[in-house]
Amino acid sequence: MITLTNHLLGAYIDVARYPKLSEVIPDKKLEIVELIEPDEIVLVAARYQPFLEGIEAAPLAVTLGDEMLFIGTSEDNSGFIYYVDIEFGVFLLEQSLKDFVSALER
Repeated sequence: MITLTNHLLGAYIDVARYPKLSEVIPDKKLEIVELIEPDEIVLVAARYQPFLEGIEAAPLAVTLGDEMLFIGTSEDNSGFIYYVDIEFGVFLLEQSLKDFVSALER
């Protein structure tokens, strides 16, 4: 059985696909290195709340370099995938988890 973990861990985000992100970070690819465990979601969400710019989202994964991926949780952004960089801000990557997973590289 293929799980979300199989699709995400070790996959790469091609930064060039996201013009606003590629303008501000030097990386060309971002590797997903860890998924947030269910028992850590509340703690991680609280830690990142000041950086989410009012976006309602839950932590999903960590990229190499300890930046975070979040998934939208409100009616307006349910399933949206965000890259959150404490230094550079919040960037919308995709409007669905399916589209995000489809865009990942191996």
